[in-house]
Amino acid sequence: MATSEHIDNASAAGLRELTSSRAWQQVSAMEEAVIRPVPAKSGPTPALPVSVADWRSAADQVNSEVVALWATRTRRPQTPRRSSHATRC
Repeated sequence: MATSEHIDNASAAGLRELTSSRAWQQVSAMEEAVIRPVPAKSGPTPALPVSVADWRSAADQVNSEVVALWATRTRRPQTPRRSSHATRC
């Protein structure tokens, strides 16, 4: 993840708001269930944490917010980074 020197306060606040949102939590829970499923000891396979429809809606919301944050970030003037390497002529 980028460090604070690369993210301004407005972007950091937007990222915090996004990652604490219900939609983000639903998408994360579904990702965990798919990536690391809980094996059923016996009986039916455990249910997913959210319905597919709710997951799709949450994923659409998260995607829209990520794109909006990216668009806002790319429209702002960027401060040139200082290189620690000497330039050669």
